[in-house]
Amino acid sequence: MVEEFQALEKQKTWTLVPYQPSMNVVGCKWVFKLKRNDDGSISCHKARLVAKGYHQKAGLDYDETFSLVVKHSTVHLVLALAAQFHWTIKQLDVKNVFLHGIIHKEGYMQQPPGFTDSKQPHHVCRLLKSLYGLKQAPRAWNERFTTHLLTLGFVSKYILQTITALGREFDMKDLGKLTYFLGLQFMHTPTEPHFAAVKRVLRYLAGTLTHGIHFTSNDVQLQAYSDADWDGDVNDKHSTTRYVVFLCNNPISWCAKKQSTVSHSST
Repeated sequence: MVEEFQALEKQKTWTLVPYQPSMNVVGCKWVFKLKRNDDGSISCHKARLVAKGYHQKAGLDYDETFSLVVKHSTVHLVLALAAQFHWTIKQLDVKNVFLHGIIHKEGYMQQPPGFTDSKQPHHVCRLLKSLYGLKQAPRAWNERFTTHLLTLGFVSKYILQTITALGREFDMKDLGKLTYFLGLQFMHTPTEPHFAAVKRVLRYLAGTLTHGIHFTSNDVQLQAYSDADWDGDVNDKHSTTRYVVFLCNNPISWCAKKQSTVSHSST
C-alpha cells in the first residue's frame, strides 16, 4: 500500500483542496490481488487504489468513456505477420498505467483509507490524473498514449529508440520477448452450468496438452473457409455457423456460433 501510495504521489495524481458542498466526491478503496508469472508462480502481492466510479455523474464528472480495445483477431494477425517476416516481438508493461491519463473535467475523491493527511484531514482529492475505477480512465490513458506515440514518429526502423522514448515518458518495464499474453478471465458468481462448462474445458485441455497453434513462415496468402450445419440443435432447431481465416497458412480469426434465428432453407 505504501509503495502504491508513493507511486500516486510521484505521478501527482491529485492535489488536496478544501471540501465544498457543491462537489460530487466519490469514495475509494484498496483492492489486493496476487500477480502471477506465466508458470503460475506468485510474482508479487499487489495493492491498488480504486475509485468508486459508480458514484460519478455523467456530464458532471465525465463526458466520453469509450476507449478502443484490441480484438483477438488483430493479435493473431500480428503474430502471423511476425512469424512470416521473422520479427521479434517484445512485451512492455506500463506501471500503474491509468495514472498516466489526464483528467479534463474536475473530479473529486475522498482521501485514501489509511493515508489521510493529518494536517488537512477534511480536505478532498482534486483529481489531476485518471485512476482505476473512474469511468473515463481507459479513454484518458488511450488518448495520452496514442497522442505521445504519434509525436515519436513510430517508424519500425527506429523501434528501439521508440521504446526508449516511451520509457522516459511513462514508468515502463521491458518484459523482454513475448512469452505470456492475455490470460483467462474468471466469473465472480459462477453457477452449476458454468462449473460443468469449466470441467468440460479442463477435460479437453487434459487431452490436448501436446496441441497448439503454431505460427510459421509460409506463402503470403489470405484464405477463408466457412460452413454451417442444418437444424443442428435438436432442442431449438437453430443452426451453427463456423468460419476460419488463414494468413500465410496461420489461423488469425475463427468462430463457431449458433445462429440467432431458425433457418427455413439451406439456400
